[in-house]
This record gives sequence, C-alpha cells and structure tokens, in this order.
Amino acid sequence: MQTHLKATEIVEGNKEWNFNFGIYANDDSIVRAKKCDELMDTIIEWVEKNNMSCGGGFEPYAKNNDHHDAFYDDEKSQNEEMCQCTDSSSMVMMSRYNENPLVCFSCNDFISPESINIDVKTTAKLQEWRVVYESIDRLWLESGGYELWATKELSNPQSSLHKQGFEVQKLMQKYGKCYYWWFQDITKEEPLSHCPKCGEVLESRGDRLVCEACLLVLS
Repeated sequence: MQTHLKATEIVEGNKEWNFNFGIYANDDSIVRAKKCDELMDTIIEWVEKNNMSCGGGFEPYAKNNDHHDAFYDDEKSQNEEMCQCTDSSSMVMMSRYNENPLVCFSCNDFISPESINIDVKTTAKLQEWRVVYESIDRLWLESGGYELWATKELSNPQSSLHKQGFEVQKLMQKYGKCYYWWFQDITKEEPLSHCPKCGEVLESRGDRLVCEACLLVLS
C-alpha cells in the first residue's frame, strides 16, 4: 500500500511551493493501513497549521507491484532478452551488473519478477545482496589493493557476502528451484571439481558444474 499527499503553499507574488509526501507499507493489511492513516492525519494537521493546502489519499499498488521496478533500469527496459521458457522452473541467482539478478537455468536469459510474482520482502533482500555482491566483485575486477580481500570474500562460502546470499537463496525457493552462481577465478587457480560448500563431487551439466545438495552452479 502507498499513501501520497501533495501540499501547496501559496506565498506573496502568487508563487507556489509544492511538497510531496509518500508513505509506503510492505503490504495492504488493516494494521498497516491504520498506521499510515494516522501518520497522514498528522501530516495534514501540520500542513494546515502552516497555511498550506493539501490533498491526498490511499492508493493500492497495481497487480504488477511497483516493487518489481527494482529489477529494471530507469526506462524499465532490459538490454537482454527475457526468459520465454515454458518447461523450466529453475533459476540462478547471479550478478550481471544488471538490476535483475535472476536468470533462467535453462536459457540463461533474465527472469521477469512479474512471472514469479516475487514479494516485497524477498525483493528487498535480493537487491541488497546484489548491491553488496557487485561492490565486492568490482573491487576484484579493479585488480588493485583490494583484489586479494575481494577474492577471499568471493571464494569463501563462510564470508558475510555468501551467508547473506544463501539466506536470500532460501527465500527464493518458494518461487521455484533457485541455484546460486559460484565465483571462480580460473585464470589463477584450477577449476573446482568439488562443491566449495559441502565438498561433494560436482555434477556435469553441459558446460556447467552443479551441486544439487547445495544448489550451487559453476561455469
């Protein structure tokens, strides 16, 4: 649920100052609606005391929820193709330096958040992980003073980064089988043959290696 309010202050010289207030709740429950309503009344009271005019109200999100915008760029467009698979229910959490960190396991194209109807809480957790992952990955790519530290963070399944990622991966399972893409610097080390998380031998899936126990995928 979102609440919006526009307040206009008319001052000398017929100039207008516009103020927009927004209140957002994670769902449209009655409890949250009441709290938003109370807060909006407080804002309206303040506005009127300061000789402003105002108007506003409650407006529910559209069926394709606004929080899905987090998966798109400013123009709400994707440079890559979106997944069109009809027989695949598996996805992969990975970073491509794109707002969308979900790709289809089969075709490797982006999965639209609308197609799985991902909720607000999971969206927030997923995007938080994506931003952290990309920040550390950029340090590794820069090959500067932070490269060694970044490599350890990306290669260690016990790092804060991956602990955060694995928690999000658990949340994603309710939307379908969700794998976690694993980092490898194959220019400096031998390709992995065992799962970095549980130690089991990785299974070959075409040009990928997979651990079904941990739902990790490497390529």
